[in-house]
Amino acid sequence: MTTTHAQPPETLGERLRQLALTVLLVLIALTALGLLAALVWLLCRVDLTTARLWAGLATVGLPVALLAGLGGGYALARSHLAGLERGLTTVTQAVQTSVGTVMNAASATADVRVRTAQQLRLARGPQPPPSLNVVLGAGAALPGGTPPVFTQSGLAYGGQQAQADYQYEYDPE
Repeated sequence: MTTTHAQPPETLGERLRQLALTVLLVLIALTALGLLAALVWLLCRVDLTTARLWAGLATVGLPVALLAGLGGGYALARSHLAGLERGLTTVTQAVQTSVGTVMNAASATADVRVRTAQQLRLARGPQPPPSLNVVLGAGAALPGGTPPVFTQSGLAYGGQQAQADYQYEYDPE
């Protein structure tokens, strides 16, 4: 089982901040305790009419304080949402700028590649169309006794001239 401990403050400023926070929390606790003690003392020393007056004011003041707190919380939430929206807008604009830069670079690279391929194609000059020769015949023999042959040549693959010969021998039987 591992235990985690709070890291000690590293700088003098952090130490002073922690000390000030501790003193503030102690003062708040003492003030709350003093108010509670004053309320108990007043309730023990006050007559019934005054106690009823304070109870009535507290009853009327409670919804007012509730509405004031609700309005303050609503305003705080709206300000947080506005800050989030502003931050998201800033990040979105930064991303769009970065993506636009990358897309412009990719487009320029593609243009260079296309232009280079077109220049190479034009430098080679016009190419003859692929040829296809088919010789078929039922029992036909060419001079020299060779059988009919299927030949294909002059195909272009990837900008390079490829020569291929495919032979099919015909057997009439």
